[in-house]
Amino acid sequence: MSKIKSIATLATVMALGASAISAGTRDIHKFGEFFQNVKAEHVQPLLGGAAFVSEMDFEGDGEVAVYWFGRDGMAISCQGTPSLEKDYGIAKWAFSGAVQTNKFLRTKYPVLQINKAGKNEGFQHISYDASTGSLTNYVYQNLRLWEMRTGHLQSELPAVTWELCPDFPSAKSLGARVNKKQTAKYYLDLIKQDPGTRVMKPEYEAKEPPIVRLDLDFQPMPAQDR
Repeated sequence: MSKIKSIATLATVMALGASAISAGTRDIHKFGEFFQNVKAEHVQPLLGGAAFVSEMDFEGDGEVAVYWFGRDGMAISCQGTPSLEKDYGIAKWAFSGAVQTNKFLRTKYPVLQINKAGKNEGFQHISYDASTGSLTNYVYQNLRLWEMRTGHLQSELPAVTWELCPDFPSAKSLGARVNKKQTAKYYLDLIKQDPGTRVMKPEYEAKEPPIVRLDLDFQPMPAQDR
């Protein structure tokens, strides 16, 4: 598996500790062999009112990044990778589920759509495991889908969020609760402190890829009508 340092992360669009080493190997899929396992109409019900607590486990030191998905379809992030000389900062955007048509693959499939100022800023695929609340997002580049962040969905914001991003909106203004035990700046340390109240909604995890093969839609004309 290769590592690259120049791919964009979410929102322009889940014991390492302070002495952590590089945190793993990036998950890569050939385009067309991997599809989001959450239907478009289930994206907002799954993510709304939840925090995606995550890390980039393919490079860097496993620094925590936090994304809050509002029930109103608006999201805000606190992310950074100081080990890669990228300071923490916040970003805001709108999120929704969408169905994308790909004529080359002859398929329709769901994606997570990101919008800023009313303009589409891109798509992602998400992989969700309802048995653990785990979530990973993938972005497309060079005929591949690349793992960006992996972590989990939980119903509270970690307390460390405001240490990392002092300008992050208050939990009260977001209608969120705070997990006061989660103060660590590294993902594996944080979930050792407390795993969080996981968002486990099996009704939103598709057991098979929710895609439509366009060639299956074609029905030949009856012989008498030709």
